[in-house]
Amino acid sequence: MRRVAILRRVERSRLLRLSRSAALLLSFCSWGCKSEKTQPTTDPHLASGLRLLSTAPAAALAELRQATKPDAAANICAQGLALEGLGQREQAVERLERCKALEPSYAPGRTALGRLRAYAGKLNDARDEWEAARAADPTDLGPLLLLATSAQDSEQLKAALAALRRWNTQRDGHPGVPPTEYWLTLTWLERQIGERPEAARAREAKTSTVANPKATTVQAALARLLDRDELALALLHALSKTKGIPVLVLRELIDVALELKQFQLARDAVVQLPVHPPDYENLILNARVQLATNNAVKAKSELDAAKKLTPSADEDPHFLSLVASAQSQLGEHAAALATLQKLEELRPGDVDVQIQLASAQAAMADRASATERLRTAAQGARTDPSALPRIASAQLAIGAPADAATTYEMLLAVRPTSAETAIALADALTAAGKTAQAVSVLERAVRNASDPIKALNRLVKLHVEARRGRDALAAIDAYQGDRRVAATILKAQTLAQLGRADEAQTVLVGLTTESPQELAAWLALAHWYSKRKKLQLARETFAKSVALDPNSKRAHQGLAETHLALHETAQAAAQYEWLANAEENYLWLNNAASLYAEVPASVDRAVDLAQRAFELAPERPEVADTLGWALLRRGKAADADRCVALLRKAHTALRSAETAFHYGSALLHAGQVEQGKELLREAVKRADASAPWRPQAVAALAQ
Repeated sequence: MRRVAILRRVERSRLLRLSRSAALLLSFCSWGCKSEKTQPTTDPHLASGLRLLSTAPAAALAELRQATKPDAAANICAQGLALEGLGQREQAVERLERCKALEPSYAPGRTALGRLRAYAGKLNDARDEWEAARAADPTDLGPLLLLATSAQDSEQLKAALAALRRWNTQRDGHPGVPPTEYWLTLTWLERQIGERPEAARAREAKTSTVANPKATTVQAALARLLDRDELALALLHALSKTKGIPVLVLRELIDVALELKQFQLARDAVVQLPVHPPDYENLILNARVQLATNNAVKAKSELDAAKKLTPSADEDPHFLSLVASAQSQLGEHAAALATLQKLEELRPGDVDVQIQLASAQAAMADRASATERLRTAAQGARTDPSALPRIASAQLAIGAPADAATTYEMLLAVRPTSAETAIALADALTAAGKTAQAVSVLERAVRNASDPIKALNRLVKLHVEARRGRDALAAIDAYQGDRRVAATILKAQTLAQLGRADEAQTVLVGLTTESPQELAAWLALAHWYSKRKKLQLARETFAKSVALDPNSKRAHQGLAETHLALHETAQAAAQYEWLANAEENYLWLNNAASLYAEVPASVDRAVDLAQRAFELAPERPEVADTLGWALLRRGKAADADRCVALLRKAHTALRSAETAFHYGSALLHAGQVEQGKELLREAVKRADASAPWRPQAVAALAQ
């Protein structure tokens, strides 16, 4: 029930702001009736109707009404989807319900009906339809992916994961690698459950393609409806590589990338948008990307072009908000204020407009007006508590911490168990000079909050900052909750801050004795040893952590870093490779590759890992450096040109002593002796005496 309520809230508010999500979903309403498994029809009207569904639903409906078999399930289903495309959702549902009554096992109809149920906020009903579609056609991946995306609890997540794995092992007649959307969804499910993704999964996903772009787009839209933006982003990014994908997919990709602060992805997608003919929506999206990356000059240029293309843009609140943001970034505060006043006329009660206006007034040194405006906004937001944090943040930004504290008090009254809200209130009170009140707020949060340790951490920090060490330790000792391990680790950290290191270590050692099965206790002790350069003890303790939980990334990372500090190159590389297989991350891959490159017997593995890192992050110069160096170490003549190009790119970007050594070595190997030695001399001159490659550079210069 809780998820359905959330979905309805999203339907009312978030989708109004993200209208492209709705358009995206509707633009592929033909999915289901155009499944790859649907048999070709001999009815010309049905065939024509199916073909027109995505682009001309009215014409499609006219064709479908002339079908030879008007009561056939395929025709009734297609009529429902055409009606949906025309915005007539109630009639669409009626048609799809009739299709269900006529032929309950017609999987495309059940799948389409489920999608409409989900879009209306009836998620449980939607899942019932998808379960029925899955039972009717177990080979169809579509319903399985939608069930996975809409899973609400751990049991449903586990069931979806098992079903997807079963589909992959039992799929008769589906040769080759499963499609990208399968791997993306499977990996997402595993992460939700806490499992380690299978090794090489991301590589397999790269070699496959999106099998059904329309179905995957529906899945991405559903993920957005459910605030599962990371999954939506992965699906949309995969779709963006599909030939002929509609502009709507790119627009949605840009929108979710901006929300998740994945600015490089947003920039890459903007470049794919068609430039000719000029399009108002595309110009606006490009302006958003430019503003998000602090390029106000380029954003203003895009907005000027949008205004020239659409003179009525001044009546678009979104356009005015972007113009004001660009003006503010450019320091044109008076112009921003004038623009925001126009925006206020269009949205007189909008909280975000009031916040923007207050910021503009404060920038023009009218702090009194800004303060009063935000106070009024806070009072008006009592009916919409979700706006209160934004108002409080704005009050802090203009230097009104007492007002921010009042706003956070309103929010805490609505969210009495929120540790985050209590901490924000305490911080505002502290900024306002009301430390005693801040302490009281945090003490209550330690007793009542859903995350008492988070509140206890902030309380202890407040005491330590005020040089009240005894009060900090007393607060920890007074904690009576069930998270004693976390509280004990906090006590050790606090003792260390107070200069009582021996006592802190005794506390941590005692904790591992009292709670030998608690991973957090062993990790805390291992990190303690590591920070104090007791590396053998750190290695031993991290190894115990790995033995206790072989899937712990923190334990493997700590062990890798300790091996590295002890110059145990092969062991460190092995740990980083484990991390890379657990989570396809270019950092882990790059670390493992750079270390294996120094082990003669493992150079081929270094090249393989470096290539995987480069595929994930081709724009990162350090990744290019690792791949180029690994290729050079392998010594194949066929790699020579690529090796030099990669190392040139890396050195041009980084200009470090090590990249000079790598690039210079490649030039020497390629026969460019003078240029190579010049770079090696630069590397030796700039290198630290302890650099492990320095003797190699000196030796090469001596030849």
